[in-house]
Amino acid sequence: MRPSSVFRPDIEGLRAFLILAAILYHAEVPGFASGYLAIDAFYVISGFLITGILVREAARDGRIDLLRFWGRRAARLLPNALLTLAVTMACIMLLAPVLTHEAGARDIASALLYFANYHFSARAVDYFDQTVQASPILHFWSLSLEEQFYMFWPACLGLGVWWLKRLSRPATLAFLGAIVAGSFVAMLYWSAVEPSRAYFDTESRAWELATGAVMAVWRPGIGRYATAIGWAGLTVLLTSIAVVDYLPINPHIATLLPTLSGAAMLYGGAVSPSFAENRVLGNPVMQWIGMRSYSLYLWHWPVLVFVAPFIGLRGTFAVIFVVAGLAYAFVEHPLRVALPARVRPARLVGFGIVCSLGVAALAFVLPPLDSAYASARAEILKRLVAAKADGPRCKTQELADGGGCVFGQPGGAHRVVLYGDSHAEQMFDGVNAAAVAAGWEFRVWARGGCSPIEFETNDRGCTEFHSHVYEGIGQFKPDLIIIVAGGGGALHLHDKVTGKELPVSESVPIWKDGFRKTLVHMASIAPHVVVVRDTPLSSKAMGTECLETRAPETCLTPRAEALKDDSPELPVVRSLPGIGLLDLSDRFCDAKYCPAIKDGQLVYRADNNHITATVSLWLGPDFRKLLDSLR
Repeated sequence: MRPSSVFRPDIEGLRAFLILAAILYHAEVPGFASGYLAIDAFYVISGFLITGILVREAARDGRIDLLRFWGRRAARLLPNALLTLAVTMACIMLLAPVLTHEAGARDIASALLYFANYHFSARAVDYFDQTVQASPILHFWSLSLEEQFYMFWPACLGLGVWWLKRLSRPATLAFLGAIVAGSFVAMLYWSAVEPSRAYFDTESRAWELATGAVMAVWRPGIGRYATAIGWAGLTVLLTSIAVVDYLPINPHIATLLPTLSGAAMLYGGAVSPSFAENRVLGNPVMQWIGMRSYSLYLWHWPVLVFVAPFIGLRGTFAVIFVVAGLAYAFVEHPLRVALPARVRPARLVGFGIVCSLGVAALAFVLPPLDSAYASARAEILKRLVAAKADGPRCKTQELADGGGCVFGQPGGAHRVVLYGDSHAEQMFDGVNAAAVAAGWEFRVWARGGCSPIEFETNDRGCTEFHSHVYEGIGQFKPDLIIIVAGGGGALHLHDKVTGKELPVSESVPIWKDGFRKTLVHMASIAPHVVVVRDTPLSSKAMGTECLETRAPETCLTPRAEALKDDSPELPVVRSLPGIGLLDLSDRFCDAKYCPAIKDGQLVYRADNNHITATVSLWLGPDFRKLLDSLR
């Protein structure tokens, strides 16, 4: 087997393929729909290279110099990353909507403190935080996960060397095998329960890094088929990046393909010089790109977010390569060489910590200063922040577990149920006020993201919720069931097996059929079932973004655009006799427009389709009329 310390042009070329796939995926270029799988292969490479460095040092010196290792990592990674984050923060302050500045500051701080993956995991499960994908720092989640590996894995190996006085290859391989198995099981578990954690969290990704570490520790003999294995790995990797998203396979399970492909290529290049030095991976263009892959990864996403809207994708690609090339030539490469030679490891580590903390602190200081300077907009900004917090005046868990929570008038002679997704949740205050005034007992089952439809989903939480709802409503025996369903849910159903989002042409008919089944089922439980028409959909350009920069009276969405006649719930309701329809559109819109502010009150919360609790209370009289009509 070739010494792992020898320069591997195949690894440099592989990095080039992977960074190009990641950039083209983020740019939504056709043919790279599964480009996100490039990250998995990157992790295998990182695990292989870092473990190889540490194992060789332990074998040579009998110990691992942690400060020296961390100092070199700081010199290699921090300068370019700090520059990227500083420039991105400036762009956020200058170009992004004011209300996103605080979130951007938190994103940057999480990247600097190396927990961006957990930070974005938490943001992804916040139903009302719909700006995650727009964060110019989003790609730092994968870098944070790698940096956690750089911090803890050397310490683990160093402790093993100190404890055992040597590195036992069988014991190390057994330890790595346990990490691979345990982490893979964790990934499978979270993919079924909370997919964002399967994607972002370290414990769900450690098996990929450990796979690379296995390849660094394992020392196979010369293989007759090493070249073929290497080429097979490259072929499977490129094919999976192109087609996995179109196959009936869970995307989390699909990470096996790039991980095993990366391992196969590392094996092929380690054993077979003909593969390691092949012209596909070793040509000068691929070597140039691979050498700058870190810089390209750092800069590509902020450039796509801030530059692409102005000059289009073609020009943006050129900007990405120019900016990343300059950052590599004048920051990353010279400092990576100079700092370790001139600065002691302990000082390098300390300098890295101080710089990270300093920029993180600056990120938190700038948004308040920015708000202070925006005094002319201070009042509207204050109201926008208040509107975001103006949600249902009841805990979400109480809404989901409505069978255990009694609202309205407990023990009332009549009973009403509110059932649906977040668009039912937002009606809570209005229905509750009506129930109290009319003397009805009121219970509510509402869960964001769970359309009230009979459809087998891969989301275990929604499946359990709907089962709980059917049982609870059946026991409650209401006089009236009010159902509210966000029409947007019909566009985003996911395959029950793979978890992938279905095409709209398939999703909408399935949603309508499931909604029809729900209405029929509810009609068998209660004598009266009424569907509330979905709230108007404000144009994003005429919602909060408009209020931040323009006079409120100009922030108007045309009624025809906000209230489309093809709302998926309408034809279903109209096709079923005995199902009522409550259309509250006139409460939000006049004959021509649906304003973002009505009667001095902001209509929507943090997005363009969820109303505030204050506006929900406006609807109380409408719901009261409905209850009174059914006495």
